[in-house]
Amino acid sequence: MSLAATTPETNKRFGVSALIGYTYIEPVTLTPDSVYALSKILGGTVGQALTYKNSSMDTTDNVLKYRFQHMFKLDIEFKIYRFNFGVSNKYYTKMQNVDKAFEGIEQLTRDANTFFDEIVGVNYWQTNLDISIWDARLSYNVDKKQKVSIVCNNVFNEIYSLRPLKIESPRTAAVQYVLTF
Repeated sequence: MSLAATTPETNKRFGVSALIGYTYIEPVTLTPDSVYALSKILGGTVGQALTYKNSSMDTTDNVLKYRFQHMFKLDIEFKIYRFNFGVSNKYYTKMQNVDKAFEGIEQLTRDANTFFDEIVGVNYWQTNLDISIWDARLSYNVDKKQKVSIVCNNVFNEIYSLRPLKIESPRTAAVQYVLTF
């Protein structure tokens, strides 16, 4: 579901535009006991049959791995004469289910911590709940063909991950010049 709104173009000095979106999904497996792969043991021998149930960290309600059930996005921009100021937010609820293999990876790196840094993906997944990221931008329209902007993503420098063990970008800032011809 999304909603977009803007002030009429008749007012050239002031204006507001907004875009709000919400996504709800119910990502469930319909075949939780189906075998989708066979694990391999060192030496290449076939091990355990892998199913959704025995390879998932949380099988409550059979929610698929790596899914956000609720996502909310907001973007609002204000125009005052030649200046524009905008903010946006992306919000994701906690990912309910990930691969159980992360427990094994953590244990291996914990046991071999004299050789490797310990990976704590499961701990991160369990302790980091919802994700909320704010971005901001400020621009100045020099004339009808030129615009200068300052854009800042992840304003509050949140440490977050949309996929396990893949950290997302820290705060970034950029100056942008746009010439339209």
